[in-house]
Amino acid sequence: LTRVIAAMAVVVSRADHHAIPRLVAVFSAALFATAHAVAGAKKTTTVHGGGGSSSPVTAASVVGLAPSGRFLRVMDRLRGGDDGAVGHPVDFESLTQATLGAPGQVVVIDFSATWCGPCRAIAPAYAALAAQIPEVRFLKVDVDDVPEAAQHYGVSALPTFVLLSDGAELARFSGASMPKLEAALRDAGVQVPSNHIF
Repeated sequence: LTRVIAAMAVVVSRADHHAIPRLVAVFSAALFATAHAVAGAKKTTTVHGGGGSSSPVTAASVVGLAPSGRFLRVMDRLRGGDDGAVGHPVDFESLTQATLGAPGQVVVIDFSATWCGPCRAIAPAYAALAAQIPEVRFLKVDVDDVPEAAQHYGVSALPTFVLLSDGAELARFSGASMPKLEAALRDAGVQVPSNHIF
């Protein structure tokens, strides 16, 4: 899969538009094979390229990358939606640890899901804001990966943003709204940069 991603980057940088459909097909087949590898299936799919060529992709040919929260975080970074300023707790215990922070530190939790369009739409802006305000701890929790977190925080709509400080809830709102998030941060005493592009 890493080779496919690298090849896609080279093709796109060279503007070789004839090879892009083949690379997309290989990438899709690799994801298909990965999903079946995780599910324990032993299926093979064949990628058909131009000129009658084809190549089999099996679950065994895709190693070490499962369609989990980790995989999706890598994809976020490739799409420019996360530069590392956002923490990604993978279970309820790590979320609890991450929300403790320094005394008085504001923590923002973005409850989202990979299938949620508004969640994906706001992800790049959320990551950019996180990079601009390092004194605030920004977290992103996939409710499918950590369902007990969604239950604990009473999340019923996506995305939902929860602001905490010293374990106490400061604010909460649902919807992909950067103005609401910025207002909630200001209400919590955080200086939000006014020169950003959102």
